[in-house]
Amino acid sequence: MKPTLKPISLASLSLLSAIAPKVSSAVEFEPMGKALTSLLKSTKVSKKNVVLDGKDTPVFFAKDGNGKITSLAVIEKGIYEPNCTHTWAIGIDPTQGTVTEVRPIEMSCQHAFPTREGSFLEQFVGKGPADAAKLEKEVDVIAKATGSSKLAATAVKRAITIFQKNKGSL
Repeated sequence: MKPTLKPISLASLSLLSAIAPKVSSAVEFEPMGKALTSLLKSTKVSKKNVVLDGKDTPVFFAKDGNGKITSLAVIEKGIYEPNCTHTWAIGIDPTQGTVTEVRPIEMSCQHAFPTREGSFLEQFVGKGPADAAKLEKEVDVIAKATGSSKLAATAVKRAITIFQKNKGSL
């Protein structure tokens, strides 16, 4: 005998969707190419993957006619377990190693959206190697998105560290 499917009522379906676990889906705030063009102020860029703490990280940079790096951006992807993702493009001034801008590319956490706002991200601008060690403790977290705030601080710290450790090999 074949099993038969019974129709489900609209009320049951509504109840089921209310109690079913919510699945995150990423929201793209800005295409990566657009973010990189804004940060690097060029469409002619080079890319190098660097490894820091076992994590492969893409670094994009633009050079002048003499081969000197004029701008640099690190793509950082953080995961807030179990499945919330956050991706930022972090601009680094190649002469001082300081953050020029942080641009959110995507997030899959609805509660984290306040961390994409300029008022939150501006606190990282101007931070450099001397600030990296204490950055995670000094960031003004957003209570509603504490985990995402800390992920952003970790991403910025990693970007600064990546630049410091690789500036001679880019």
